[in-house]
Amino acid sequence: MAKKPLPEISHPAFGIMRFDPRLDAYQGTVTIATSKIHMLYVPDDPREPSNCFSRNPLDLNGLKRLFKSASAYATDRLLPLRNKTWREADEPLLNAKSFSSRLKANGLTVYEDGSLVVLFEDGDLFWGHSVVVNVGPRGAMRRATVEG
Repeated sequence: MAKKPLPEISHPAFGIMRFDPRLDAYQGTVTIATSKIHMLYVPDDPREPSNCFSRNPLDLNGLKRLFKSASAYATDRLLPLRNKTWREADEPLLNAKSFSSRLKANGLTVYEDGSLVVLFEDGDLFWGHSVVVNVGPRGAMRRATVEG
């Protein structure tokens, strides 16, 4: 008889993660300041999630640093796009500070290989679409996109 995924697991820093069979992943939430962050851990084998749970970020401080870095990266990559393509004719050009202040962290997906997907609400920078930052297994920011 095959081993089934555990219905829930306690992450040492982020609390209870519940298995969702539709996603084949464990999910939970954590709050940073006033932002509710939806966490999703996608192990290669959901019956053996420990390798995935041992990937960065490992604690709340690491999570905060990750979102700060991802926000800076998204700002660097997407501010020109916002000002050139998504800005209404009567809106002023945004600077980096005003752009990044409108991004609100709201999700993180962690894969067993160490790669991450960081999600932000766009603060109406891109008419309600999500800002997504892909991070490689070694922590290098790889891509910032507007999705949804």
